Amino acid sequence: MAEFRIDIQATVNSALFVINKLNQRNVDFHKLFKILYFADRKHIATYGKPITGDTYVAMTRGPVPSELYDILKYNRGDELLFVPPAELLPLIKNLKVILPYYVKAESEPNLDYLSASSIEMLEWSVAQHGDKSFDALTTESHDVAYDKASENADISYKDMAEAENVSDEMKAYIALNIENAQSLHAHAGLNR
Repeated sequence: MAEFRIDIQATVNSALFVINKLNQRNVDFHKLFKILYFADRKHIATYGKPITGDTYVAMTRGPVPSELYDILKYNRGDELLFVPPAELLPLIKNLKVILPYYVKAESEPNLDYLSASSIEMLEWSVAQHGDKSFDALTTESHDVAYDKASENADISYKDMAEAENVSDEMKAYIALNIENAQSLHAHAGLNR
């Protein structure tokens, strides 16, 4: 079970934010994924919850946000089981895939879907990691959290926080937030 429920609005708007901040015509998936990973990792360590709620998967070249990757593959035209809800299609289409592994923003992000702390961490991550090479991002993202996950398995947000050397009190707060998020998700599933 996922630790947090993904917020598609926050995820897509975070991606749009990063792409626009990088001031590049096209951004490769790898750089986008790693910048989002570092932002989510620092956000959970600082505030006890992630920006996106997306599940990061430990792939060969580092963590990959699973749902965002599915969105980009959908926009690329890949045959998938993933079909976005119709009401989100206009938003999702703002991430235009150019070539197989490059994406460009077709709009500015809607900042109404990003908290001040989310924007702070996204800006920090772009500043810290935006100019790094593919190899440097790969190496740096192979952190404690990545190492604890099996290849192609989910990376725990608890482990992501550990990679930021959080206190025991913050670890307990994160564990409580995960428990609450899972409980709410399970309860919502019963009411459908």
